Amino acid sequence: MKKLKGKVLTIIIMGLLMSAVYTSVVNAVGNSLLINAKPALENVRDYAAPASRDAVAYAVDGGLLFAGQSNHWVQRPTPSTVIVGAVTVDPENPQQVYIGAANELAVYWSADGGYSWRRVPLTDQYILCG
Repeated sequence: MKKLKGKVLTIIIMGLLMSAVYTSVVNAVGNSLLINAKPALENVRDYAAPASRDAVAYAVDGGLLFAGQSNHWVQRPTPSTVIVGAVTVDPENPQQVYIGAANELAVYWSADGGYSWRRVPLTDQYILCG
């Protein structure tokens, strides 16, 4: 009986420790996701209004892409070397977002609201699709 009580106590202590670690990890990840949130943008170079009431607006600020509303903007990921120069949204499909790269001859498009991107290279003669 004494061994059983010791095992139960060990399981309870392990559960509490695991719960504390889990809570710490969730808090750390949650806070890191908010690091790129801004209440206001400082130097907007381009803006795409929401395509509908339920959609978000997009703005280019400092070469970065942000999505949100006038008092809450969250940075959207873009390819690591891209300096965003322009943004537009398909009015028929608000999840379809296009950005122009200011530092390369390419346009990027996203089908998921700006979370993943596909590169469309450009030339001075035509657009390369593929």
